[in-house]
Amino acid sequence: MIIVIDKIITGDGSTVLNETAVLVGDNGIIEKMGSAEQLKILYPNECVKEYKGATLLPGLIDMHVHIGYHWGKPDSYTYNDFMTAYFALANAREAFSTGVTTMRDELSPQFLCTTMNKAAQ
Repeated sequence: MIIVIDKIITGDGSTVLNETAVLVGDNGIIEKMGSAEQLKILYPNECVKEYKGATLLPGLIDMHVHIGYHWGKPDSYTYNDFMTAYFALANAREAFSTGVTTMRDELSPQFLCTTMNKAAQ
């Protein structure tokens, strides 16, 4: 698939590419970047998706989360395993929907993230 976007932030701290397109392989990995015209010529059989006004950037990393805790609820000591799992799922969904692709969990109950990972497979 060829994705055409207005800007690409490469993640090196300074490079922003304007009016660029990317070729995304079947595995979801970007295989090539260039102008939309160039990629359409090189890969004429690829589906083209255009996102006007969109910016593509690397996945964000949150190095300090409490995935099984609800931020506005100070009574976490009353949570049972089910409540903790529900909060963890909701918090993970929210983070992933905003561009976070990697999280380092701090102080959640033992094996919570391992269990969530297994459940998602």
